[in-house]
Amino acid sequence: MAATLRVLRQEDLAAVMALAADAPEAPHWSLAVWRQVLERVETIAPAAFVDGRLAGFAVAAVTLDVAELEAIAVAVAYRRQGLGAALLAEVIRKAQALGAIRLELEVRARNAAAIGLYLRAGLASEGLRRRYYRDPEEDALLMGRNLGSAPEKGEKTPG
Repeated sequence: MAATLRVLRQEDLAAVMALAADAPEAPHWSLAVWRQVLERVETIAPAAFVDGRLAGFAVAAVTLDVAELEAIAVAVAYRRQGLGAALLAEVIRKAQALGAIRLELEVRARNAAAIGLYLRAGLASEGLRRRYYRDPEEDALLMGRNLGSAPEKGEKTPG
């Protein structure tokens, strides 16, 4: 499977919403919210395409020097093939390029696959938010990692 990564665009939103509808862990934002998210200057939104079809996406926002991963979702047919790791690596690379020195996120406490992905990427458990999620109600595990200093302008980042 050869995937192509590129920035998520407004014209991708129908595919994003269809993927999200089949992925309980994905954000179920309205089209208006998605449009606003993609218009924010601080948004990082890589998307993975296989054979021209959306296979996964991630959304993060950088505020000052902290990147918050807001969402990462991979279509069921493409899971366990490295797309989640590739999307997360792209978020980290772009966050560092924007000056972020830390990555933080919340994840459903029972989402073992996502927690495993984040642990493999060097994130650590840093706390718990009780009853954070709804439908179904569930605790959120807080995870984070330091990214180190951002690369100097013109310096290449790995990946």
